[in-house]
Amino acid sequence: MVNSKWLNSKLLDSKWLVLAALLAGACKPSATLDETSPKFYFPSDSVYTAYRDTLRLSGDLQDGFQLDSITAGDTATLHLEVDGVFHPLAAIGIRLSEPDVAELLYPAGAQADSLFDVAADSTGYWLTLRQQRTRIPITFQYHARQASRDIGVTITATSEASEAYRLARLTLHMPIRRTPAPAFFLPSDTLYTEQGDTLLIRQSSGYRLDALQPGDAVQLVIRVHGVYNRLKQLRITPANTADAVLTYPDAAELDEVFLPTSDYANGVFDMDSSFVALQLPFRLQALQPNEDFILRFEATSDAPADSNTSTFELHTPIAARDTVAG
Repeated sequence: MVNSKWLNSKLLDSKWLVLAALLAGACKPSATLDETSPKFYFPSDSVYTAYRDTLRLSGDLQDGFQLDSITAGDTATLHLEVDGVFHPLAAIGIRLSEPDVAELLYPAGAQADSLFDVAADSTGYWLTLRQQRTRIPITFQYHARQASRDIGVTITATSEASEAYRLARLTLHMPIRRTPAPAFFLPSDTLYTEQGDTLLIRQSSGYRLDALQPGDAVQLVIRVHGVYNRLKQLRITPANTADAVLTYPDAAELDEVFLPTSDYANGVFDMDSSFVALQLPFRLQALQPNEDFILRFEATSDAPADSNTSTFELHTPIAARDTVAG
């Protein structure tokens, strides 16, 4: 039998107190791990798109995540990992707040089919796991159709934890910006007339070409780029056809590029939406004086209607020739 006075004196010693605590803990049943809801992880803060843009992903789980604005018509591929935190995952939902302006595309394939039973509707997907997994990667695509500032995606995950910790939710704000309208370019700001004069194109309240005189002729080149979209039509129209005449390459050469619906004589060039950029040379010949002759360009792309057309003007005075005394 242990002497109680001796035991009490030993327990007062700090080393014996530590040992007593350890022995007491060893006699208790194992503690249960604290439960927690599923967690979401993005492997990278860079998201790449079909238009070769790189979008930055920022934010946190508490306040939500924000993706840089994506261009309407573009598609972003997102990678996400979901962790059940010691509990098997049951299902994952991915839902759009505005299904009319964007679309979720869940990649199909043998690997995806082996992991999930997929239920889909216009707002997104509901992925039910076919096998027990506590952590799983998800890849999906976000196709932007038209501009929206407030669109977002809500991602939910359910696990086999107790009811209080079974559900987790992630919000992802994914704004869509308008598609840029077609852009015009003048390859050179220095032109030479067939009469041997040098003219400059200057940017001052628009684009202005140095003065021509009746009879002068100059070769110009206009470049048009659809930016992220394909070109459908180019129009070149003089404000007054009596002041100058435009001449284009031979019709046989133009026919290799443009559709039969084109009207070359009136500066209408229709395209089959198969290319994003166009370069067209033409000849401008001044006929009679005009203080502000205007040459108008209009390009149309296959972008949404709110941003599929842009215009460009080139101004030039046509000055009367000086009278030379005989």
